[in-house]
Amino acid sequence: MDKMGFTVVQDYFMTETAKRANLILPATMPVETGGSYTNTQKYIQEFKASFTPKVEKTNPAQLIDLLAKFGFNGSSDLDDVAAEMIKFLPQPKVEEKYQLVYSSEEGNASPFAFGSDTLVKRFDAEFTESFE
Repeated sequence: MDKMGFTVVQDYFMTETAKRANLILPATMPVETGGSYTNTQKYIQEFKASFTPKVEKTNPAQLIDLLAKFGFNGSSDLDDVAAEMIKFLPQPKVEEKYQLVYSSEEGNASPFAFGSDTLVKRFDAEFTESFE
């Protein structure tokens, strides 16, 4: 970090990195800003702000204003940022879904003798028998 000409840090607390920065921007907590996260199924999920921030501008507003000062005027709010982010994501693969189809000879019985349906049925039967 000592080799950097100008360092900007946006953080919740005074960290070691913030102590070495030329400019420190006060960060708002996610509950004050809202935002998004990616779950384990790779879906981007958004959440809304729950509290009013204590600072004049939220994290995204500060960064958008800072970018505008440097001549990058492409984004005006979080929706613009999200739209730009989404266009860089890889296109989803089209996956075929397969389904088991039973013939009339097989009937509608489950082909899995030890699946969860069988275990639940066995548990229910044993539970009922224990009280008789």
